[in-house]
Amino acid sequence: MGLIIDSPKDHSSYNVAYIEVKRTGQYFIYGQVFFHGEDHEMAHCLHVADKYTPCSETTCGDRKVMCSRSAPGHPETRKKVQNVNTNYIGGVVYLQKGSTIRLAIDVDLNMNKEKAIVLDKLMCYFGAFAV
Repeated sequence: MGLIIDSPKDHSSYNVAYIEVKRTGQYFIYGQVFFHGEDHEMAHCLHVADKYTPCSETTCGDRKVMCSRSAPGHPETRKKVQNVNTNYIGGVVYLQKGSTIRLAIDVDLNMNKEKAIVLDKLMCYFGAFAV
């Protein structure tokens, strides 16, 4: 496997990281995101593409293969407590040589796009291994 990092010209923006598959076969792919914020749904997905194509500002040209969502806090306590959640996803997929995998926070799945989602970078990861 190889790692590809795309860095946008604006260094204040995030980096996009991909794992590139070196051999065709079955892979267990996984990802975890630790979210904390207030009153919003928390979601992320693993995306796969048949070949590496850098993401643009509007599209990445890949497909979602699995997603995870967690609901906001209970309506009676949501004003009192900050939501803290860990979302983990994983499963086996068949990938071709040259396929890429990336993890993404899917904004279109989040109920409140205006509120920031703070990510704990030490507890967020994704990976793959052949099975």
